[in-house]
Amino acid sequence: MTTRTQPPYQGFYQGLSMKLPQLFLIFWAALIFWVLGQIWLVQIVVYPLFAKVGAADYV
Repeated sequence: MTTRTQPPYQGFYQGLSMKLPQLFLIFWAALIFWVLGQIWLVQIVVYPLFAKVGAADYV
């Protein structure tokens, strides 16, 4: 019968190594959707306003 040795890390960090890629993926997906929302805002709200500016006022 062999005895198993405990890893050098215990407590909170013991299961974190397996969860870290999933947490990173969730963070990255949230960041992508945030930026996508900003892009849509500019395309839907800001870009159409350019047509309302006359050529004399356009800087």
